[in-house]
Amino acid sequence: MDNQIFIVFFVETFHKMNYHIVSEGVETQEEMEQISSWGVEMIQGYYFSKPLPEKELLELLKKQDNIER
Repeated sequence: MDNQIFIVFFVETFHKMNYHIVSEGVETQEEMEQISSWGVEMIQGYYFSKPLPEKELLELLKKQDNIER
């Protein structure tokens, strides 16, 4: 529990300084939900996708953009 207070303090402090925080290496929904609950808005990792070559990444982003519209 003490670690969570420490992390939330740093997230809030960096936000007040207009910094953005990226959490890397997220592999499970549980990790994603926990990190998101701390106020971290940019999260990446295998939970979302394995690393992709540029061409495949651009295709994936195009498909997602079409789905959201």
